[in-house]
Amino acid sequence: MIKVGIFFGGPSREREISFAGGRTVFDNLDKTLFEPVPIFVDSLGGLIELDWSFIYKGTIRDFFPPVQYLPETAHQFQVYLESLNQLSDNELKELRNTVGQTRSWDEITQRIDFAFLALHGEFGEDGQIQGILEALDIPYSGSGIRACVCACSRKASESRGCAGCSISACLPCGPIPASAG
Repeated sequence: MIKVGIFFGGPSREREISFAGGRTVFDNLDKTLFEPVPIFVDSLGGLIELDWSFIYKGTIRDFFPPVQYLPETAHQFQVYLESLNQLSDNELKELRNTVGQTRSWDEITQRIDFAFLALHGEFGEDGQIQGILEALDIPYSGSGIRACVCACSRKASESRGCAGCSISACLPCGPIPASAG
């Protein structure tokens, strides 16, 4: 059975859309062929192999950070992790482990065969995670590093020679021949 790491969440403001996308991938993955491994990327870039009971919460803030870590307020606002005061490494690991198992990239290589990227924006579509996965030799869904950089940053695309070209010309494998159709 192929282990598919479903990466979702992340530091971008689109993390809630990513969260919903990760849930959709899990729901529709053929579990007779694939074993889903939910990898929640928190807003600080931490990797958590999420307990699936949390994936069916309405939003990320409904479970993360856990309520016991939230500051006392008169208004009971839900906040994201980056809004908490500075946490020690041990406090951060303890917090993360309340919703799953904290994982390192080395551990991820042992847990998955393929990465399905449901991440959006920064870290998801800008080439960062693609670069990490390529360095670790983990195949992944979506565009390669160069195409992501070209598509996400006008300045980067101009400095890398992608300005005015089609996305196919920015792919790591080079332009797609016209005869390919």
